[in-house]
Order: sequence, then C-alpha cells, then structure tokens
Amino acid sequence: MHLLLLAAALLAAAPVTKPKNAKEPAVAGSFIDCDISSGQPIRCGDTYQGKAVVQTSAGIQECSIADGVLTECDGPFQGRTVVQYEGIYQECDVGDGVVSRCNGWLDEGKAPVWKGKSPPVAPKPKKEEAKDDGECKDGKASDGKKCEAPKKTTPKGKRR
Repeated sequence: MHLLLLAAALLAAAPVTKPKNAKEPAVAGSFIDCDISSGQPIRCGDTYQGKAVVQTSAGIQECSIADGVLTECDGPFQGRTVVQYEGIYQECDVGDGVVSRCNGWLDEGKAPVWKGKSPPVAPKPKKEEAKDDGECKDGKASDGKKCEAPKKTTPKGKRR
C-alpha cells in the first residue's frame, strides 16, 4: 500500500512535458464578430470574416480577415474608426496607425473583437514584383537582374 502511495506521489510531482513532435498552434487567437454596447462586447458569434480596421502589432491597420485570422493588411490607418482604446470600444481619430483623439465609448454597434494574445501580429506585406519595361541601363534591367544592352545597328541592319 505504501509503495502504491509513493508511486502516485512521484507521478503527481513529475513535470508535465509535451511530446517532442507536438506543434504550437500557428495562431494564438482569432477575431470574433461581436455586438458592442456601452463600449463593451456583449454578444459574440462566429469568427470574423471580411475587411476591418483593427489594432495589430504594427499599429491600427485596415486588414482582411478570414476565419478570424489576419490575412493581409494595408499599412497604417488614417481616419475615423471604431477601435478598442483604453479597454473600451470607442470612435476615434487615427493618424499613421496611432489614436490621436476619441469621443467616448461606442453606444451600440458591431466590431471584430480579438480573443487571444494581444495584439495580433500583422502579416508582412506582399512584395510587388517589378515590371520589366525592357530597358537595360548599366548592365541591369529595371527588375535588378543582369542584362546586355542591344547592340546598335545602322538602318540597313549593319553594325556600326
């Protein structure tokens, strides 16, 4: 009996470890579609889908959200929007992704509410591919790749 109690005590005191092949979740939270009253979420439903202005790790941005997860953001937001500021949802003026002035809590409305680690990490912007305009200057094309300038010819097609 004592041996059984000793074994149980040892098992209870043993640290809990994750298996080596266990993966952490890729996203530590999601945006939920919620009704707002007096600046606070009161009823929440499904994960948010669509475009919204939200607080991210890179400031306040207009982002696309799919299944509650940020998929793409357009950079710092400028204008008037509803954001969570000082713990309540307020209508605020935002410049370069930073709140400059608010008018008090939102009486009633809807907003995507972040449930998880705060704030959500903004996805890196996609790099636009350089267009090849066909020009070659100093051995480099407009897209940065090496190139050779076409050799000049005379009107009859002979080289100079």
